[in-house]
Amino acid sequence: MILRRLRRMTLRDVWNLFGSEFLASAGRAAGTARGRTRKSTAQAADAEYCEVDSLNAPEAVAVLRGWRADVLVVANAPVLRADVFGACRLTALNFHSGRLPEYGGVASEFWALHEGERSAWATLHRVTAALDAGAIHAERPVPIEDADTPASLHAKCIAAGAAALPEVLDRLAEGSEPPLRDPGPAHVRSWPTAAQRRELRRRRTIR
Repeated sequence: MILRRLRRMTLRDVWNLFGSEFLASAGRAAGTARGRTRKSTAQAADAEYCEVDSLNAPEAVAVLRGWRADVLVVANAPVLRADVFGACRLTALNFHSGRLPEYGGVASEFWALHEGERSAWATLHRVTAALDAGAIHAERPVPIEDADTPASLHAKCIAAGAAALPEVLDRLAEGSEPPLRDPGPAHVRSWPTAAQRRELRRRRTIR
């Protein structure tokens, strides 16, 4: 079962697998840190691995049900259909690199920098039909440094979320994982415009 196998993984293995989907979409399972692919990382951790065209494809649901999965964990994933996140026995969790509900949607790291926040946030929340509105199981502040960019903040947030994941999985396995809080409806952010990206680069350069 997925939970049992993940609990034997190292933190580096967790990060490598959850840099994007564990059940990886085709074309998105490229090489990971230190030249290891997600497939080889999964094999080294004695975890099953499958690539699908889309996480919302019927074959993805069939794989999850065939695995009798306890938990699905995704990051950088599309909006999931209810039959996908409902295919797991316990829950489905999403890595989100922003504090909720303030920074829902996309480009959360960009908007944290744009609005002058001192920290970005790594958030693990339950996947629901409403975007980024599910109950939060873990959240960690990620201090913003002068040299940070949206890309560097994204990497730091994913790493912080991966560090929080094993404890969340342990509590879920023990049946003792009440959510920290319900964020309510998210303030869903959109992609920044070219002008907004230029403005942020200018402001970060002259600091």
